[in-house]
Amino acid sequence: MTPRFLKALFATALPCLASCGGACELDVAKADISLLCAALHDYAFDHAGVYPLALAQLREQQPDGHAYLEHSTGIFKDPWKRPYIYIAPGPIQPLQVISLGSDGRIGGRGDAADRSN
Repeated sequence: MTPRFLKALFATALPCLASCGGACELDVAKADISLLCAALHDYAFDHAGVYPLALAQLREQQPDGHAYLEHSTGIFKDPWKRPYIYIAPGPIQPLQVISLGSDGRIGGRGDAADRSN
């Protein structure tokens, strides 16, 4: 299977899983973050190591006709309907994609715990 096929599969399947509730939401957040990071790395690979300024750029059609997240309905929001936080890598910081968990605040335990790559 190609990475683009897997991205399309995850992007269409994950919104269905997001409705399972409870602890499943944590798994959905982890899977979303993995998918977003893979797409971000693909983007950077194709753009001479430069990462996008915003996650929304992953949906934009490229000159060859593809988008990095073509079937990404809802992928930019975590299971609690808040946008994922994206921090592009820099000289002293790594790439970060973060969900603040069910409470939307830094820190927390259980389903309120933050999730990141």
